[in-house]
Amino acid sequence: MRNRILHLADLHLGAASDHNLPEPLAQKLRDCRDGFPDRLAEHLARPDCPIGLVLIVGDLLDHHKPPEELEPRIRRAFAASAQTVPVITVPGNHDELSYRDCLYRRGDWPGVVVRNATPEVVWHGPIGTDGYLVVVAAAYEAGKARPGTALRFPPVEELRASRGFPDHACFLAAVHGTVTDYFSERVVEGERCFRVSHRQVAEAGYDYLALGHIHRPRSWQEGKCHAVYPGPIVGPLASDPGSGTWVCVQVTASSLIPETSPPPSTVIPTRWNVIEEDVAPEEDVPAVLQRITRRITAAGNHPTVVRLQGRTLHSELCGELRRRLADAGLFSVITADALEAMPTVDPDQLAREESLTGCFVRQWRVWVEAERPAEALAKAALLEGLHALGWNEGGEVS
Repeated sequence: MRNRILHLADLHLGAASDHNLPEPLAQKLRDCRDGFPDRLAEHLARPDCPIGLVLIVGDLLDHHKPPEELEPRIRRAFAASAQTVPVITVPGNHDELSYRDCLYRRGDWPGVVVRNATPEVVWHGPIGTDGYLVVVAAAYEAGKARPGTALRFPPVEELRASRGFPDHACFLAAVHGTVTDYFSERVVEGERCFRVSHRQVAEAGYDYLALGHIHRPRSWQEGKCHAVYPGPIVGPLASDPGSGTWVCVQVTASSLIPETSPPPSTVIPTRWNVIEEDVAPEEDVPAVLQRITRRITAAGNHPTVVRLQGRTLHSELCGELRRRLADAGLFSVITADALEAMPTVDPDQLAREESLTGCFVRQWRVWVEAERPAEALAKAALLEGLHALGWNEGGEVS
């Protein structure tokens, strides 16, 4: 029963790979990302596939004119998909209609391409056994809309009355841009895409607001209306790795219900393994290495990005981890944007200060003498106390 909408956005097919990756891993990611349309077409052709419509809300391509060898491959794949289910493509700011040589302007792109700069009904029809779907969408195009134009979607009841849609029809609004209820308007200031209000869409009677443009998966609910950014499944960079998930929206006789899950491995065989690791100041390199090694090896052959956060006394922590992982035959991109380097602490010197810091260190020494805690616990208590007092004279971790 094909009662699901596959909501995709920001796939950025044809994007360059992260230069920090070894070429074999970079190639795996490119093959996975750029080969996604082929594998999706194969998945849709399966008789047990529940997807009844594919909706791409902007930036399917990383560039309005992708590499010559990639364009025909993508076109053939989506033509095959469009023979199985409806495929609706909303151009984004990377592949927008404004460019004269944009491939969407040729008129032969498979399925439905949204070309109107104001919200209009672009598709409607039955989904599944009981559902009926109406898709209202708009696409930014220079000359027809200004950057950051605020869209207002027409009320559902007006559309139902003027177009004769059935009473049980569900309404979906689709736009590539920033939802201003939750993000500052500066996020979209000057960008070639739209602004939209979740509240306005909900009050207009829509069941779902399908979004693209923000790469981090996000979702909110206003009344019955869900607003969802699916984010890319597989991103091109360690700083933009994608979610490893996709959003399938269940169509019932009265509602649209988003469900987030990992795609089948036959569709997405490679994805970023994202490890977020908290580091305590007193931890040494072997302790951190042991934890992340276990998580890297558990991920198999997927490329890994390790995001370190917290505070450390080891200013060379990242470099040491990279070296030791390489010696073990493991590779990962290690980032430390959220990791603060603290200098080596000299309690004797601090205790001589006639300051709040000095008072704290003297009291800490009294506690250590009385309680005899483990060395690691004592050091952790000292560092946490100093940090709480604003003693953070550290620098960057390399």
